[in-house]
Amino acid sequence: MLSGELRTSLDGVEHDLSAGSFEYCPAGSELALVDATAARVIRIHRVWSPLAGGGRPGPRRGHRDECEPSETGVPGLVRLELLPTDDPTFDFTMSIMRFAPGARLDQVEIHDEEHGLYMLEGGGQYLLGSDWHAVGADDFIYMAPYCPQSFVAGADGGEYLLYKDIYRELP
Repeated sequence: MLSGELRTSLDGVEHDLSAGSFEYCPAGSELALVDATAARVIRIHRVWSPLAGGGRPGPRRGHRDECEPSETGVPGLVRLELLPTDDPTFDFTMSIMRFAPGARLDQVEIHDEEHGLYMLEGGGQYLLGSDWHAVGADDFIYMAPYCPQSFVAGADGGEYLLYKDIYRELP
């Protein structure tokens, strides 16, 4: 939830969400929006890719302020995990990347998974391929597999929501 208030129904059970809240609805679940008050939301809809021999993840909900920040080894960058990274039933991760003013990724990264990010606040410069792009709040970036990428936060820092596939071997 970016702002406002929202009541959802997940498999018939209602939940109230406010700014900073999140909810994961597993494949096969029924989600309904019951009531919204000036709600701005980000919705990611994707086909779930099960891991051979694994089960289906259960529903998850929470608030960004309840997530423990973890150090990344990159000065000025902390990461908040919204979904568990140690549960192989999930086929993607959702994280908040929080950069202090002027903080930067310490290298150009290339991943074999697709990525998407939504700038929550602040801004900076984002490298995609060989071009740098100015980014700010409410911008969205899609990164295809193997796209060189990096980020340098601006004077106010930067915070983005990061969606990332977890690589699955094809049968």
